[in-house]
Amino acid sequence: MRRAVVGLVGLLALLGLPACAPQDPDLPTLAELEARIRGDVDPSRPDPRHVEAQELLATCMAEAGFEYTPEVDPDGYVYSRPIVLTREFAEELGYAETIEPAPGVAPPRFAYLSAVPGQQENDAYRASLSPEASEAYWEAMHGAAPDGSEPGCQGTAFAEAFSSSTVPDAFRAAEQALEGTWLAAENHPEVVAALTRWSACMADAGFPGLEGELDAWRVVEARAEEFPAPTGLPYAQVREQFASELAELQAFEREVARTDVACREDVGFYPVWDRAKAEADAQVVATYLEDFEAWARWAEESRAGGS
Repeated sequence: MRRAVVGLVGLLALLGLPACAPQDPDLPTLAELEARIRGDVDPSRPDPRHVEAQELLATCMAEAGFEYTPEVDPDGYVYSRPIVLTREFAEELGYAETIEPAPGVAPPRFAYLSAVPGQQENDAYRASLSPEASEAYWEAMHGAAPDGSEPGCQGTAFAEAFSSSTVPDAFRAAEQALEGTWLAAENHPEVVAALTRWSACMADAGFPGLEGELDAWRVVEARAEEFPAPTGLPYAQVREQFASELAELQAFEREVARTDVACREDVGFYPVWDRAKAEADAQVVATYLEDFEAWARWAEESRAGGS
């Protein structure tokens, strides 16, 4: 198996060539290989590995003589945003920063105020412990060794549940190359030029000084920082007590996102991005195909419980 290691600078030079040949149609696409490696995870439901880890943690703590209620958000990972903003997403959710990703679900800007199911029960239980029992509880949870050599229930549970996701050293170079395709596309000369045109378009639309494609989202983030709700107020109360301010903030987010998309379309960003990413993907597949195939087989066997 090939184990060539390419540094980040070398990788970008390799992937950033504007005249990269199209991918061999007989080869699997990077998306197909990545799907085999990552497995099927429904973003609207909790990660099953996290669910398993929480159950293992509860069992381990019970064996140590303590109570622990698994902390699992039933809404799963509803905050996922597209890496490249699309018109459909912008029209509905803006950047999904201050707008509910699903009915009744707190947006990311306010989600940190909401407790995950099980968290309140665990907080109440820990508050009921004596100082001595509390010290023993945290030793059981995190381990007694300061250097982490004894990970405790939490470390052991998560290591076991996520063992199929821990990439062996044999596939580190392929993993680096996989992650590098996005950075390579962002640094492609045609993409950089498109973003320069996008910046001018955004300035003409009333949003000057933007350079990177995430800068428009940061405009919304900065406006959200000025929101008058006090820290610690649950989202349901934010929505009730600051309804007009919230509606104004969400309208602003959609306005910025729609302008962002319109400028991307005007300057031809999307086809340029698609070509750059396809070139990066094709080069990585051609270079690391054997590693990706071996990594995918290992991941599939690990999820199935094989060796």
